Amino acid sequence: MLLPTQIKFNSHDCTLMLGVAHLEIPEEIKVVGASNGLTLKSEFHISIVVSDNARRVHDLVEEFQQFNETLQNLETLAKAQDWSYERLGRYSLHEEIYTRERLMEAGKSDVPPHIRRAIVERVHVPGIEQYYHGLSALLGPSFEVPLTHITIYSWSDFAPLELRGISILKDEDYKRTLIREL
Repeated sequence: MLLPTQIKFNSHDCTLMLGVAHLEIPEEIKVVGASNGLTLKSEFHISIVVSDNARRVHDLVEEFQQFNETLQNLETLAKAQDWSYERLGRYSLHEEIYTRERLMEAGKSDVPPHIRRAIVERVHVPGIEQYYHGLSALLGPSFEVPLTHITIYSWSDFAPLELRGISILKDEDYKRTLIREL
């Protein structure tokens, strides 16, 4: 098992990510990245609380009278967790089309419709279930545990988001955006 280089809790937007050391990437994955015009990410992480879950956490925290204390409890919960992880060596190429409607729903009216592609590697994070159980105990409702992966390569036809990955949070997202297993 590997350990994250950093536990990144952002109290502003209630996101939680695990920093990952520079990865050794198999040559065949480098070839697929290059042949698809993707860019190697300069920073690697495992997303633990992002997107819909982060918005829900943020909204729930704002309802607490002891706002700062609740944020501190979230950070303490995150830092107390065993975040060891295992790289599974399962790589895949994904594509997501961000339509005007989808961007408007996400409050991104200033972003034009675009396409993103990414190569990801699946990882196993045994402590994530326990963390989400603790999160639910602290905030009330249950949360969907995300699919864990590391985005290794990315691309977009909208240059400002070229290094942004794809939101692959559930098995359904993984299957829907999958071009092929590598």
